[in-house]
Amino acid sequence: MTKADLALLFFNAVNCIRLLAYVPQIVTIVRGCHGAEGVSCLSWALFGLAHLATAAYAWVTAGDAWMAFVFVVNFAACGLIIALTVYKRRAATRLAAQQVSGTFR
Repeated sequence: MTKADLALLFFNAVNCIRLLAYVPQIVTIVRGCHGAEGVSCLSWALFGLAHLATAAYAWVTAGDAWMAFVFVVNFAACGLIIALTVYKRRAATRLAAQQVSGTFR
């Protein structure tokens, strides 16, 4: 196995394992009561776009379908985090509006 093969193996392994790193962020968003206020949608969108660019590179330039798949899944996980964050923020806004309207009745 060459150094390049080892580097590619390490790169793919770390990026597969990284998929597990999304779980704590997702759980925190789902369990949170304050609209996921600590989550930056812009940061996650940029992470997602970087994953999508890497997937395109892997598919088109490197011809590596597995690597492309791993980065598409990373992109989808970033999208899930953004979607959950937007949902939780809208739910928190609705709840706050209901509480305010209930206070003034």
